[in-house]
Amino acid sequence: MDVRSASTAREALALAVECRPSVALVDLDLGPGPTGIDLAHALRKALPALGICFLTSFRDPRLAGPGIPPLPIGSLYLCKADFSHIDNLIATISVVEHAPLARRAPFPGAAGPTVKLTDTQMEVLLLVGEGATTAEIAERRGVGDSAVEQTIARICERLGIPKHDVRNQRVQLVQALHQLRGQTSES
Repeated sequence: MDVRSASTAREALALAVECRPSVALVDLDLGPGPTGIDLAHALRKALPALGICFLTSFRDPRLAGPGIPPLPIGSLYLCKADFSHIDNLIATISVVEHAPLARRAPFPGAAGPTVKLTDTQMEVLLLVGEGATTAEIAERRGVGDSAVEQTIARICERLGIPKHDVRNQRVQLVQALHQLRGQTSES
C-alpha cells in the first residue's frame, strides 16, 4: 500500500485529487471546521469511485454534532475500540476498495449506529455535553422544560445511568458522552 496523510480536510481533498487513491481512511473528528463526513462527501464528489472507510473513536457518527449529513453510500464505519487486529482494518479497506458504491450497512455486523438513541435524544445529549441548561435546550428545540427533562430521563435509561441521590445525572451524562467519543473523563 502507498499511504499518504493530510493534516486538514482541504489538504486531504487536494491530495486525493492529485494522487487518485483507491481508498480514503477518514477520521470523524478533524478538529475545528469540516467533519470527516463532510470531507468524505467532498471526496466522493471529486472521485466518485473512491472507497471510503471511517476509522474513529466515536461510537456513533452523530456524536460529531447535530445535523451532520449521513455517511456517503458505500462507506464503512469502524470504531477503533471494536477491532483488535490490523487484519480487520485491511479486510475493511479491501471491501470498500473493490466495491466503493455498494449498498450495504455502513456498520459491519450491525444495522445501524451502536448508540441506541434517537436523533432527538442524541441532540439533547450533545447539548447537555455543551453545558446547556434545561431552559436553554428547551428554547433551542422549541419545546417545554418538561419535554427536555423527559428526554434526559430516557437518555439516562438507554445509557444505563441510574438516578442517584449522590451522583449528578448530568455529570454522568457528560462522562458517558466522553466515553462514547472514545475520550477519557480527563480529556
